[in-house]
Amino acid sequence: MKRKLIGICATTLLLGFAGMSSAATLDFELGLTGSASNLLNTLDASYVGFTWDSNYGVVTQELYNSDYGNSSTFVSGNEAAFNGYGVLTVTTTGTPVDLTGAWFEGFGYKNNAESFTSTSVTVEGFLGATSVGTASMSLSPSSFSYLSFNFGSPVDTFTVTSSGSEKWWLMDDLSYNTVPEPSTLILLGSGMAGLGLMSFRKRK
Repeated sequence: MKRKLIGICATTLLLGFAGMSSAATLDFELGLTGSASNLLNTLDASYVGFTWDSNYGVVTQELYNSDYGNSSTFVSGNEAAFNGYGVLTVTTTGTPVDLTGAWFEGFGYKNNAESFTSTSVTVEGFLGATSVGTASMSLSPSSFSYLSFNFGSPVDTFTVTSSGSEKWWLMDDLSYNTVPEPSTLILLGSGMAGLGLMSFRKRK
């Protein structure tokens, strides 16, 4: 009976470890519709628990295609984020997460690169004041491409830098994994250690 109880407890704890980290995707869908110019809205500063630079914006696919003559298809839904006013670097902060990647496209005109189109992006992740890695890619003005970050460490801040001042890009479907709180890890680790000790004493 004790052995069965230990097995049940161990399974529960292992499932707890597995469930602590969960995948999530930010699709920047704010419920905007149509192609009116006022839909170049500033992204809510507290969108999905992150603090977003005030220079972030959201554009609808209708506006991007009708007003700028593009035929691009957004990765999911009807909206994508962009760097408003073509600012060089935008910053996002929040609780530590494991960023995995995002889709990017150069902000084009009639499917071509113009003077305002960013030809590349560089994403840099930070944990506190320490840089934990960078990821860069060249951008197409007519289609999205996926940039994998692979920082190897959780980040609480990340920046996206364009190819130059007043160079615009689009970003869609930013993906990440949540990171468990240290106190949760300690609690579950203590539980596993306790089960190990019970098993050891039983064998003796």
